[in-house]
Amino acid sequence: MAPVLEVHDLHKSYPWGEDRLHILRGLDLIVERGARIGILGPSGSGKSTLLHLLAGLDLPDRGSVTVLQRDLLGMPEEARILFRRQHYGFVFQFHHLMPDLTALENVMLPLLLLGIAEGEARERSAELLKELGLGERLHHLPGVLSGGEQQRVALARAVIHQPTLVLADEPTGNLDRRNSLHLMEYLVALNETHGTTLLLVTHNPELQRFMHHNFRLEDGRLTPWEPSHA
Repeated sequence: MAPVLEVHDLHKSYPWGEDRLHILRGLDLIVERGARIGILGPSGSGKSTLLHLLAGLDLPDRGSVTVLQRDLLGMPEEARILFRRQHYGFVFQFHHLMPDLTALENVMLPLLLLGIAEGEARERSAELLKELGLGERLHHLPGVLSGGEQQRVALARAVIHQPTLVLADEPTGNLDRRNSLHLMEYLVALNETHGTTLLLVTHNPELQRFMHHNFRLEDGRLTPWEPSHA
């Protein structure tokens, strides 16, 4: 079976005065279907930049990103948006929930954008929120939910359409240790139940134990994570 994600010779830099700041320097990565991959590194090492490139939200200086055997970066922008909507899920440190929509309505959004009938979208979203322990919070607005509850709603929204690949950018960075561990347990359970491939970037080495494979992003390249780095 072909890998879900293949990245080859990825380079990215930004203008820095009269010079350029090199963030990624020939990065390579292969991710198999159903894998849980952790990418660890300090703030400023380029983790978020890498996720943006993997999602086609930004373009590299050179290199390739292949998702489901499709050249992501070679797609026209409109096709890339549709492909991302169908096959990606995103979980961020800050939840980015729609403040005027209930928890249930927030989770329904990806399904409605894909043309799923409202009744089916509502049923599927309610079922997943109940699975995540939010059955009593379906009709609450984000502003009255705790940080951990908001992040679980964001997680439900990210996976409700059963994406092939979930990209998580510091998803526990705004949570205390207890809620961080609970969120990771939910991510692992959803990965194991639905076979969704997970790529998580974080500066927190404690999360590496939840992953199948871990890498360190350093000097613009990925190297296998070693315990001595913790």
